[in-house]
Amino acid sequence: VGSSEINHGGMIFDIEFYALHPDYPEDHDDTSDYDVALVKLAYPLKFSEDIQPIMMAEKDYEPPAGTKAYVSGWGRTSFGGQLSKNLRGVELEIIDLFDCFLSYMDKVNVSERQVCAGIPVVGGKDSCTGDSGGPLTIDGVLVGTVSYGEDCAKAEYPGVYSNIAEYRDWIEGLIRVES
Repeated sequence: VGSSEINHGGMIFDIEFYALHPDYPEDHDDTSDYDVALVKLAYPLKFSEDIQPIMMAEKDYEPPAGTKAYVSGWGRTSFGGQLSKNLRGVELEIIDLFDCFLSYMDKVNVSERQVCAGIPVVGGKDSCTGDSGGPLTIDGVLVGTVSYGEDCAKAEYPGVYSNIAEYRDWIEGLIRVES
């Protein structure tokens, strides 16, 4: 926590508790729906210039197609490439959910609990292996977490993210129980 370098700076915290979504299938694969988990740290964070909370999208928020979004992580920089040592990010566009569904129609079922983002038609920029669970934000608000994609930033296949607005009730319920 608190560093943009994966092996330098920042702090490491123990986890007190974690929960997978109860509808996440036991026989899950890399394209499963309900791909969301919540982690409670053993100790509270002290907010600083480098450590800040993030707002979650409001319940039932559906980001409009074409909206600029931002994804970040320490994942691979290309399909089969090396993991990044520094936090990287890229600006994407929200892709219409039906268009995303059509892109993946012969592979997996994109659901209403997901949101898609990428660079329309050309691809070339998106999250990649190792970024899973990382944030997809719009104007600094968490709207999704990295779930899956086809290879990494493959043209015609936008990245698929768990839509945080769809899980807000579950997240808030766990926070109340664990507080």
